[in-house]
This record gives sequence, structure tokens and C-alpha cells, in this order.
Amino acid sequence: MGQKKLFISYSHADSALLAVLRTHLKPLERTGVIAPWFDGYLVPGDDIDAQVRRALETAELVALLVSPDFLASDYCYDVEMQSAVRRHEAGAARVVPIIARECQWHGAPFGRLVAVPSDGKPIMSAHWPDKDAAWTIVAKGIESAAKAEVVASRNEARATPAPAAAPLGGQAPMRVAAKKRFTDRDKDEFKGSAFDHIARMFEISIGVLDGELSGSFRRIDANKFTATIYKSGTKVAGCTLWMGGAFSSDSICYVGNDRGETNSMNNWLSIETNGDALALKPQMTLARGGDDVMLDPHGAAQFLWAEFVARLQ
Repeated sequence: MGQKKLFISYSHADSALLAVLRTHLKPLERTGVIAPWFDGYLVPGDDIDAQVRRALETAELVALLVSPDFLASDYCYDVEMQSAVRRHEAGAARVVPIIARECQWHGAPFGRLVAVPSDGKPIMSAHWPDKDAAWTIVAKGIESAAKAEVVASRNEARATPAPAAAPLGGQAPMRVAAKKRFTDRDKDEFKGSAFDHIARMFEISIGVLDGELSGSFRRIDANKFTATIYKSGTKVAGCTLWMGGAFSSDSICYVGNDRGETNSMNNWLSIETNGDALALKPQMTLARGGDDVMLDPHGAAQFLWAEFVARLQ
């Protein structure tokens, strides 16, 4: 079996998740199973659209990093994804949807394809307290797809089972929706996993600062980290984030300085139940008259990063 060309389609809003995916795919790249390509391989002077379309047309595998931002991106959806699905249906390539974040993906043209991780459960959800376990399933799925024969098919297995035939002359029975209950362990595991993801996103985002901006990231311990941004060597922003706080042990707290102290805060995110999943709810934003929002770990990272860099904008 030869090395398969893998095109990765993603939204730039999910760049941190792309970095994690690439880490988990590295063993497959080293062993010659796949040769990944994404727009990060473009060099100055390249015709972006032409190079992307050329890479799509020669790829044998296409991984879709699916999220709300992916579905909202005109280029990801109308150009990359539509082209990938057409080639999948023609038997020229195999498309693998990777469900990164909670979103309404089942109605998309790729919604009938088998998704990873298992049953298309979003990686950044409470279903996967251990995110590395989810990413490992994704990598194994990519490996299986690379080794599978690419054939034309419009009848791929769906990520969710088809509904059973309705009894009673076509009338489906009524159901009682049971509210999911979360244990203290569920909440602790979600909080720890969410905090680790937030820390990783801050570290990656600090690492890609360029030009006159530079930064530092310091993981003090498992429950706390600091981040700093400098402009031409002068400190312009700093923050400390930690788990637990004066108001609630089930929280992730933020303060706008990098001293590592936890005796005050500018905001905190509490662990709340959002339907059948756990989520993070910003408290000071609500107190200031902002929107009452529920965030997954990725959304929480983006929210806290926005607070961190607000003074730069």
C-alpha cells in the first residue's frame, strides 16, 4: 500500500484543534501511511485558490474538521467540502468527517458518512473527558481509511442508526425525555479536561505571535497557568487562569494580570448543565448585562482569549 495524500479542510478558527490533530497523525506520516496537506503548506507568492483546488483534486483522503465555524465558512463549505463530497461519490477519494465541536452537521452533504470519533460524538464535549482518547480514535480512523479501498458509493453507513419502523399504523409512540444527571466526578473530569484544553489553546496562540508581538506561557501546576504578551518588548497584557475559586470549586477563574495570584478575579466560568451535556457559563459577563451563554471548552478558550487580548485592540 502506497502513501495516501490527505487533504485537511478546516476553519482557521479551529487552528488550535488542527495542531492537535496533526500531532496525533504524525506517527502515520512517519510510517508512510499518509502525506498530509493543508493551507499551512502554502508559500509566499502561491495562488491560494488554485493551490487548494489542486491539492483537493489529487488527494485520496479528505479529512473535514467539523465545527460551527467550519459549517459557517463559505470557502470550507462551498468549495472544499462540496468538492470533496463529489470526489467521494465518484470513487476518486474517501471523505472522513472529524466531529470536533458540537454543531448541526447531520444535515450537511457529508452527514450520511461514517464520522469519527465513535458515533460522531464531538471531541470537545463531555462525552470525551480524555481528549487524547478521542483523538487516538480519530487517528485510527484515518489509518483505516488510508488502508481501505476507495470505491464509488452513495450508500455509506450513517453515523447515526436509521430510526426503527413506526408501529401502530405508522404512528410513533410518545416518549418521556429523561434529563441526564451528572455526578461530581463527571463535573470534575469535565472541568479538568476543559481547563487543559484552554491552557493548550493559550500556549499554541502565544507561540504563533509574530511581528512586534511576542509572548510567554507558564504552566505553574495542573490547576493554574499564566500568559503574557509583549509589544516590542514591552508588556501589554497578562493573565492568570486557575481552577476553583472563592465563589465555587466548580469553576475556571480569570484575572487580568500574570502574577499568578488567585485572591481576585475579573471573570469566572461555572460548570453548568446544558441539556444532556456539561458546559461553561461566564458569570461576570452576565452580571455586566451581557448575554447568558453556555460554552463548550473550545468556545470558553476563545472567550477567555478575547478578554485577554481586548486591551490590544
